[in-house]
Amino acid sequence: MKNYEEKKQAIIDIINNMDSNETVCIWNEYKEATNDPDDLIYSVNEIDEILSDMKPWDILRAGFYGDYRPCDKFFKFDGYGNLKSFDYPSEEIWPDEIAEFCIDNDQDFDNDEIREILDEEEDDE
Repeated sequence: MKNYEEKKQAIIDIINNMDSNETVCIWNEYKEATNDPDDLIYSVNEIDEILSDMKPWDILRAGFYGDYRPCDKFFKFDGYGNLKSFDYPSEEIWPDEIAEFCIDNDQDFDNDEIREILDEEEDDE
């Protein structure tokens, strides 16, 4: 039986042990659940689809004023609509926020390990 903080830390550990694609997936599901699409992270394999509605000049501007490197694996938009790319999404993801949301909303994002933690009874301490 775990208390809130122990459950939170257990979920953080689960998220920290995921591979990059799993981490991005759970982050995006969390952001969609909280109606915060501005922080979604995309694979560079999706770039044509994600930028398809943008005009060429806007794409060039977003790359120039952003921090975009075509060799990186992931990208997102910064607060100004510019592109920011990176290889390690863990730098852009906050597992503690996800863990708190999971516990507060009984949300496991279809992850069996998180579900096990959520189903454990809480200590009263």
